[in-house]
Amino acid sequence: MSDNTEVLISKLVAAHRATRPFAIVPILSISIVFLAICALLLLLPLGLRADWHAAAMLKSTALLALTAVFLIATVINSGPAAVHWRQIALFSIATLMTAVLFIAFANLGAELSLKQAIVDPSFWACVSWVALVGSGAVLVLHRLLRRARPVQRQIFRLAVPLCAALLAATVYSLHCPVDALAYLCSAYLLAIALVVSFSLLLSRRLWRW
Repeated sequence: MSDNTEVLISKLVAAHRATRPFAIVPILSISIVFLAICALLLLLPLGLRADWHAAAMLKSTALLALTAVFLIATVINSGPAAVHWRQIALFSIATLMTAVLFIAFANLGAELSLKQAIVDPSFWACVSWVALVGSGAVLVLHRLLRRARPVQRQIFRLAVPLCAALLAATVYSLHCPVDALAYLCSAYLLAIALVVSFSLLLSRRLWRW
């Protein structure tokens, strides 16, 4: 081996710096708690609902559970490592529990048609609040998760805004007086779709590696 080669190897070794693995779980956990607190503060001027019956509690719990499902999906798809069977089991259990909660809510919720839901006085207020707060949460998550290296990039691009939008929807449900599946499938779903569209537009160049 020539002296020049040895010098080059020494320089490369000296310049090498170990890269810390991206700690998705603590970063995502702290950011979600922070975003939830911010969303609650933004909701306070509107006020929290006073009538907490079974359907109201099921609605908020189901939305919270669905948020957790996509949080797990975000963690699972955040890095290049192979998915562990425990992660798959956790995701499956969370998804099943969420489905049960939504079925129970559908049975206990108010009977409301999609047409009635759309003309409800609170419809556009719900869409606007969830879309705006969810979009703000998306910007924060894009910044904090920029070092993620997902193998399934498209799934990750969907999971991140769904976390943000569903978190906003969960917080807003603490104020929303309409407890009907049709309302969730119209006002909430429209707001979530707007947040996801906004995020997909911004994340076109994110998480490429």
